[in-house]
Amino acid sequence: PLIYMRMGECYLYMNEYNSAKENLETAWRIDSTISSELPLLYGMALHRTGYIDEALYFYNKFRESLSFLTKKTHEVNVYITQAYIAKILMNNPVPVEILNLGEIVNSSYDDYRPVVNASGDTLYFTSRRPSPRTQDIDPLDFKYFEDIYVCYGNSGGFTECRPIPGFINTPEHDAILSISPDGYEMFIYRNVMGETKGGDIYISEFKNDKWKSPKRLPPPVNSDYFETSASLSPDGSTLYFVSDRTGGYGESDIWISTIEKNKYSEPINPGPPLNSQFDEIFVLALPTNKHIIISSNNSYSMGGYDLFISEKTDEGWTLPVNLGYPINTPADEKTISFTKDLKKAFISYIKGDGLGGWDIYAMNLSKYDILTHSLQKLNMVYLKGVVKDETGKSIRGATLSLFDTQDNPLGFTIS
Repeated sequence: PLIYMRMGECYLYMNEYNSAKENLETAWRIDSTISSELPLLYGMALHRTGYIDEALYFYNKFRESLSFLTKKTHEVNVYITQAYIAKILMNNPVPVEILNLGEIVNSSYDDYRPVVNASGDTLYFTSRRPSPRTQDIDPLDFKYFEDIYVCYGNSGGFTECRPIPGFINTPEHDAILSISPDGYEMFIYRNVMGETKGGDIYISEFKNDKWKSPKRLPPPVNSDYFETSASLSPDGSTLYFVSDRTGGYGESDIWISTIEKNKYSEPINPGPPLNSQFDEIFVLALPTNKHIIISSNNSYSMGGYDLFISEKTDEGWTLPVNLGYPINTPADEKTISFTKDLKKAFISYIKGDGLGGWDIYAMNLSKYDILTHSLQKLNMVYLKGVVKDETGKSIRGATLSLFDTQDNPLGFTIS
C-alpha cells in the first residue's frame, strides 16, 4: 500500500489527478493506516477530480489527527475552505459554453497559454510538441521544449496552425505571454542559460509581415528572479507582470510598472487584496483599462489555481472575484485570453475529452458578462484592520484564520 500511496502522490504533483485518485484509493482500501498523510493526499486527489463531499470527509479526517496547535495553522484549512467554495460554485454554474478546439489546434502533447488577437481571427499558443526547430527534451520534465504556434481562422473556426514565422522560436523554451492591444508587440517568456538569471520577459515587434527577434526587457522589470507573466494596458501606459522577487506578499505577486518614453518605472506591488500570501501566477489587462484578470491559488479558489477579476477604483484594487464554474474547476486554470468585445475567450484545461495533456478550448461568453455578472452570490465579509504585535508595531503579511465554536475552519484566511 505504501508504494500505491507514493505513486499516487507523484501523480498528484504531476497534475495527473485521475491516476492519483486510483492509486490513493487502492492504498486506502488495502491499509488505511499505512501513513498519517494518506487521508490528506487522498482528499487532495478527490478534490481535484471533483468529488467534493468525499474530499471534505478525508480532509476533516486528516485534520482530526493533528495536534491542537497544528490544527489551527495547517494548510488543510485552506483546502477545506476551497472545497466548500467549489461546492457552492458548482451548484451555481455560470452560463458559458466550452468547446475543445480539436486536432487542428491541439495535439497529443501539452498545448496551453492561448492568446487571441482583438478580432478573434488569430490565435497564438504555446506547445510542447516536437517541431523542426525543437527536437530536444527538457531534462527537468522529459518533455519537448516549448515553442510558440499561431493559428489563422475565419467565422467557421481555425483552419491552419503552424510554428510562428519569424525569429521567435529557439531550441530552448519560448512561451507566449500576451500581445499588445494593437497586435504589433508580443511578450514572451524565456529562460536562457547564461543570459537570464531566472525566467525573463522578452518583447518582439511585428514588422514587414514577420516577428522580429525578441529583446529582453530591461531592469527594473526583469530581475534576478522569475518574471513569468506580462500584459500591457489598453492605453499602453502600464505593464502588469508577475514576479517572485523579494518585497512581495506571497510566492509570486502582481507588479505594476508605468511606461513613459519607452522607459519603465520602478515596479510597485499593489499589495492586498490583489496579492495574497499565496501564489499569483498570471495577469491580463482587459479592454476596459480598469479591470484585470489574475490566476491565483488563494483561499477563494475552488482548488488549485483559479481565474479572478479585479477592478481598479479610487480606493485601490477590489477584492478579486472568482469567475465561477465551469470557467474555473477544482483543478488548475492558469491563463485565459479574450476577444476585444469580451464575448469569446480561450483557455486551456486537462479534461477527459482532450487529445492529451493540456488542450485549448474556446469559450462562448455571449450570455455571461464577466464585468457585471461575475458570480457574487458567495456570501463574503471583508475585514479591514491592523494586526499589531505586543509592542504595538504593525505586522506585515499577518493572517486571520476564522473558526467556529467546534474548532472547524470557517470562512477564509485573509491576508
